[in-house]
Amino acid sequence: MDGTYFLRYIEDVEGRLESLFWRDKKSCIDYKTFGHVLAFDSTYKCNAYKKPLLVLVGINHHRRTVTFDCALVVHEKKSSFSWVLKQLVEAGDWPKPETIITDGDKAMANAIKVVFPKAWHRLCLWHLMKNVQSHGGTKFASDLIECINKYWTPEDFEVGWQELVIDHGVQQKSWVVELYNAKEKWVEAYLQGYFFGGINIIIFSVKICITFI
Repeated sequence: MDGTYFLRYIEDVEGRLESLFWRDKKSCIDYKTFGHVLAFDSTYKCNAYKKPLLVLVGINHHRRTVTFDCALVVHEKKSSFSWVLKQLVEAGDWPKPETIITDGDKAMANAIKVVFPKAWHRLCLWHLMKNVQSHGGTKFASDLIECINKYWTPEDFEVGWQELVIDHGVQQKSWVVELYNAKEKWVEAYLQGYFFGGINIIIFSVKICITFI
């Protein structure tokens, strides 16, 4: 086997496969070169075992998606995510990611705090807007995107946000309050100066590729 191929797994108390992590030679090189920004998604369950397939990806110098690692886990809990991130560190003596983009899973966020406490955690706008649309409808989602793109300072965004939620009458909704409290992880005005490599813009293309695994 190629010496750069990395494979790790753990079993449960009955000897059954619990978690599996792997990285091939190309992924190893890509992570070493482009691993400053990492997108972490756990939404794929289209494999034969109906278990979460975690795909860790980044963007190369041609703005193309590259896969860093893949993992199968038995559940979407902090312990599983922490184990996967620890394998990411063990798989190579590379710099730790500066920015990690996720779909908003709270267990995943807690795992990041433990394994990569200095990494900046950003929420994937695609996932966030899907959630916003399901709660507030298409018009609110459209107006929110306009608000995000229009205001480039925290002060201006605060004014725009208040106008937005009042106009739609949602200022007291629990999902709106939760969204606002996490604004530093998804509002452009609060993300100036951080490097994302364009990955938040094109992460949707990753989902198209992975769907057929």
